[in-house]
Amino acid sequence: MKEKEIVNFLREDMVSTLENVDLENIKDIKGIIEKQLSVIETLKDIKDAKGRLFETTNNESINEEKIEEVMDNLRAAPDIKEIGQKKSYRFERKIRGGFVPDLEAFVPEGIVRKLGLNDGDMIFATRKVDEDPDTRHFNYELAEKTNIDEKSNRIQINYCPVKQAAGRLIVEESAETGEYIRYNEGLYTILLDERDVLDFNIVEGDLIDIAYPEDNIEKAKVIWKHRVQEETIIKAKEITKKSKKDNNEKQPDVLEQTLIDKCILVIGNEPKMSEYRTCIEGRGGTFLWGDASDSLHHLKAKVKKADIVVFLLGVSGHVGMKHIKRMCKEYDTEFIPTWRNGISSLVRIAEEA
Repeated sequence: MKEKEIVNFLREDMVSTLENVDLENIKDIKGIIEKQLSVIETLKDIKDAKGRLFETTNNESINEEKIEEVMDNLRAAPDIKEIGQKKSYRFERKIRGGFVPDLEAFVPEGIVRKLGLNDGDMIFATRKVDEDPDTRHFNYELAEKTNIDEKSNRIQINYCPVKQAAGRLIVEESAETGEYIRYNEGLYTILLDERDVLDFNIVEGDLIDIAYPEDNIEKAKVIWKHRVQEETIIKAKEITKKSKKDNNEKQPDVLEQTLIDKCILVIGNEPKMSEYRTCIEGRGGTFLWGDASDSLHHLKAKVKKADIVVFLLGVSGHVGMKHIKRMCKEYDTEFIPTWRNGISSLVRIAEEA
């Protein structure tokens, strides 16, 4: 390939790359463009050297081989792909975070949640700009959902209130479902690992998510600490400890029992979870809560229990929406998407469904 052909190829690719620039990928795009410009500068140096060499040896083949070598290196660069040839990689879910075997790269738990990743999904990975080539730090994007997470042997329990017992921190229930943790047919208290307590700066009253291998709950790890206001934590803890009778005492005779025998699953808006629960249960209904990025295994279990699924579009990612809608169809559960996330709107939707 001649120098002119290489330059034309790079120019067309730069134009195509710039057409896709946005605030999220600007750093990656900048790195790619800089590398392409660097290649063009290298070609110019080769051309100048070629002229000098012709003056002395007239050996053109040496320089043509050098140009082909530059082009081969360009095609092999991990950050620069031919148009339409962006490579995706298989993602493996771990107890905490995940792993990309082909890149030997770890995917942090925060990224897993942001992209709604499950075991077996395909993701794009771009090496971070200015990173040492020997490191394994990448920017990740979802490429394809594979829907095979239901086969996973990983169990995750969300929104566990942290308690103190005998000088150690423990969890024994989920504020999300209002149910106690069970293992091998019996109630089970999980003792938090001291390393997790230090790493996540966990104290009594925090809300955390934990996960463990299905066959060994003793290997349970803290995977997430929720950043919620202290008053929300207190409300969540109160709700899990108090009976419906206590809730009715707080709101006696004011709320009509319009949701008796209805189980409502709300998707999204974690900060208002406890308020939603109070209003639904105060009207005689059963409340469940989930996030669109939760594992399909846990979402499916909640959809199966629910009579109505309310999907809050304004505060939920759209990645999991189609999967939840499919589950609702499978279990003949009413699916209601809405842009409104106020408490009165939620109650009205539940009452009219």
